[in-house]
Amino acid sequence: MEKKLVGVKGILKKGIVAIVIASILMGIFVFLDIFFILRGKTIHISNVAQKKVITLSSGMQYPDGIHILITGNIDGMASIYKLYNEKKENIRYKVEKGKVHLCLTSEWYEDECVIIYEPVDVKSGALQIRYRFSNNHENLKLIKIYIILVSIIFISIFITRPKIKEQFQ
Repeated sequence: MEKKLVGVKGILKKGIVAIVIASILMGIFVFLDIFFILRGKTIHISNVAQKKVITLSSGMQYPDGIHILITGNIDGMASIYKLYNEKKENIRYKVEKGKVHLCLTSEWYEDECVIIYEPVDVKSGALQIRYRFSNNHENLKLIKIYIILVSIIFISIFITRPKIKEQFQ
């Protein structure tokens, strides 16, 4: 009986290792999903003391989303707006003094997005805007990767499952 129990423990350990590996792969997927914006375009704002109107262009047909990451440092407060159909959105993004890390993700069906940067009392600093438009085709690629990773989890569990049944017979 002791020999069978050790075999079951070994198989369970393999199953746990498979689950841990699959979880790590899922974590990598989430990381890539969150930071896939980094593959987009970059705009630098070196003179942060002046108001800037920046037009972001999609360069693609039928965009359905936009991902914007604004990073840097400023020594005062500022506001950032996104324009949709030439009107300011209801949300005004306030940027506080110090380190800036603002992530804006939303549905977006236009070929362009206008960002307005308005400093309130900023005198120095620098900002960087990374952005990327997305469409359903790109989102489907990410969903396929997710399905593959989930499949790996289930396959690894079912591979060890028959060996556990053998130990009890």
